[in-house]
Amino acid sequence: MQSKQQTIDELLNGLDTLRPIVLSNKAREREMRTLLRRMLALLETLQRTPCIDPELYTRVQTLLSLLFDAEHGILLKQAHHTEDTTSLFRSFELHVKERKTLIDAAQQDLPIALTMVRRGFDLLGKPHPNTDDLSTNFNQFKTCLREYLQDNHKLKLEFNLLTSALRQSMLAMDGVLSEVGADSPELKAAHDALEKDLPSDPAQAQALLRQARSSILQAGDKLHHASQHVKQAITAQMEQMNTLSKRLEHAEAQARNDPLTGLGNRRKLREYFSALKENTSTTFLMLDIDHFKHINDQYGHDAGDAVLKQLGKMLRVAVRSTDMAARLGGEEFCIVLPETYLAQGLSLAEKIRQEVAQAVFPTQHGNIEVKLSLGVAERENDETIAAWLKRADEALYQAKQAGRNQVASASSKH
Repeated sequence: MQSKQQTIDELLNGLDTLRPIVLSNKAREREMRTLLRRMLALLETLQRTPCIDPELYTRVQTLLSLLFDAEHGILLKQAHHTEDTTSLFRSFELHVKERKTLIDAAQQDLPIALTMVRRGFDLLGKPHPNTDDLSTNFNQFKTCLREYLQDNHKLKLEFNLLTSALRQSMLAMDGVLSEVGADSPELKAAHDALEKDLPSDPAQAQALLRQARSSILQAGDKLHHASQHVKQAITAQMEQMNTLSKRLEHAEAQARNDPLTGLGNRRKLREYFSALKENTSTTFLMLDIDHFKHINDQYGHDAGDAVLKQLGKMLRVAVRSTDMAARLGGEEFCIVLPETYLAQGLSLAEKIRQEVAQAVFPTQHGNIEVKLSLGVAERENDETIAAWLKRADEALYQAKQAGRNQVASASSKH
């Protein structure tokens, strides 16, 4: 096989042969000179560059292909130049075989490693990436694990806050149960469980929380039954109080209202007078059933009571909610009209007289005609209640003297 140096020498000799021929071409002398200088420089560079023997190159290529077949690159340290090439290549060949063995093992371990990382995602309750790239899976798993550890720390803090709040609630529950005479060993068991630190092992932590939860639920059931008992007792007391309140209201109504007509009585009338504003226009109507004694004598007292009841209903309808209609006794009634002048009072009195005269009063003994006489008086400034009512009574007497079934107004006290 021809050596490298022999080949270079032949190339240089060939250039020496070409040099005179190139120089004789005057037309392209400059271009030819430049080309020759470049070729000589390249030959000199080639002469200084060590050449790889073809057999050696083939061996190196074969070894490197083993690495590339495994789809992995390899970083090879540059070997120091040594004359013992056989020893060098044996060491290199051994190194390549070891590397290939490691790469083959790595290729077999890759699915196992991917499966382990994905199981780690499952344990954390996180979805794994939709890729088989081990690096991507591992990096995302590392991120999820870091978040899980941070969340676990927050969970412990929240658990401590929860147990603190539960302790306060359990103290309140225990107090309620004690008041109703119920024991609460379940609350003590829950309290003892929550006093313990939350275990790092999730299974143990869940067991502790389940124990506390079960005890609190049992205590809650007792508290529910106790509260039902208390509620029933309170309901019974409320019903009793409502009954007593209704009786009291009924007694007060009887004390202030006429039992026959349902209108106010003299006591309620006095209370109403005491609440009137001073020096405001207020008109008082006093009315009396004409010949009521004759009705009782002819038809009986039950018929007279029927007449009084119906007249009471008519008066309640005739007045405003702010007015007061009362029965003074017997067949005498009155109406107090606050914020009302004398003319308005006379108008209402006449309207009542006409409605009563036109009405039919049915009784067990037949229909009865009823007539009224009315006296009207407007209260004057600084006038006493007694003086005011006396003037209304005098007006009623005037209506009676004038023939009954009519309305009369009181004269001024001045």
